[in-house]
Amino acid sequence: MKSPNPLSSHHRTRALAALAGLFIFTAGFVSLARAQDEYWFTGAWSACDNTCGEGLQIREVYCCLPPSCASIVPDAQCAALGPRPTDTQACTATESCDYTWQTGPWGECSAECDGGLMTRTVTCFETVNATVVAEELCDAGTRPDGEQTCNEDPCISYFSFEFGEWGECSALCVDLPGTQTRDLSCVEYPSGEYVDIDCCVNTHSEVPETTQSCESEIPCEQGYWEAGPWGECHPVDCNGQGLRTREVTCVDPNPEDGDELLYCDPQTAPSVQESCYTGQTCDDHPDPDPASDCTCSASHRGAPSSMLWLAAGLLLLFRRRSRRK
Repeated sequence: MKSPNPLSSHHRTRALAALAGLFIFTAGFVSLARAQDEYWFTGAWSACDNTCGEGLQIREVYCCLPPSCASIVPDAQCAALGPRPTDTQACTATESCDYTWQTGPWGECSAECDGGLMTRTVTCFETVNATVVAEELCDAGTRPDGEQTCNEDPCISYFSFEFGEWGECSALCVDLPGTQTRDLSCVEYPSGEYVDIDCCVNTHSEVPETTQSCESEIPCEQGYWEAGPWGECHPVDCNGQGLRTREVTCVDPNPEDGDELLYCDPQTAPSVQESCYTGQTCDDHPDPDPASDCTCSASHRGAPSSMLWLAAGLLLLFRRRSRRK
């Protein structure tokens, strides 16, 4: 049997001493490492944000590195330390709140008569902080009315004329009289509806004018009348009476001048037709041709009326003068 080796025992002793030293070193390193770990920093709570009633307080919360929060790091680096501390909390102010109703001015009445409705704003007001709050905080039993009736007298109907703007003047130039008109209507109040014009005429002593005289600003060129020769005498009945016509023209005395409107006074215009005697009667033609001038038919008797129309149209002649180059 072998005897124990003394060197082996010595080696074991040294090995155990080395392990003990390693354990002490590791423990110190871990302790130092923990001293550098992140931690949550929380500041002091602020004052309550309301001076009365319930409010809110806030504080600062950071994830920091020691010492004394020398560096602020993202909150995720403190996640291992547990939930982030809250940075807000409810609070109750030391002073009690005073709530009262406030009203705005009344609006316009919705009707002029027969009863209408008017409204106003009603709000709950907190006097300490001078703010509008929810109506539930005020006493509902003392809430002022937000609407009321108005103008309850019965409506009295009346009629009023309504007229438009004057229209364009009919005068062609400054030397000629003209007229202009405007629309006239009748309105029933308080409904504001348009009614028959007689409703206003029968209830007003004066009716507004719908026509008035006016003048044009367009200059006129004064012309003169020039009459042509008389035409053939045309019989108008079976007694030898006839009618003849001629052309009457308003002549421009200065055709080379500008572009004014030519005007001749109709009061001085020469006649465009006159009576004449043909010397022929129906007795001169026992069997008159129905198409001849001596026929006493209704169609022939109507011929002078067309001539009269032509003559009336020639009493006043206006034409635009063309500028001659």
